[in-house]
Amino acid sequence: FRVSNLLDRRNIIAVYPATGSPTDDGYLATGRGARQLEEVGASGRSIEAYLASYQWAMLNPNFYSLPRRMYVGAILQF
Repeated sequence: FRVSNLLDRRNIIAVYPATGSPTDDGYLATGRGARQLEEVGASGRSIEAYLASYQWAMLNPNFYSLPRRMYVGAILQF
């Protein structure tokens, strides 16, 4: 029996280069990102919903280590 990442921590192994954060790429802080938010608000769509879906897109699973994993093995000899 073997366990990897026993405490199931979200260990950061990579980040976005512009911000140094694993959850924010910095796009919304740029002029182009601000204009995008203005367009969303002007179209009548919910800015909160847009920001929530944008945040989901930024969650890159490759930026974190694997979750807890358990291995069970057996050897049978006849």
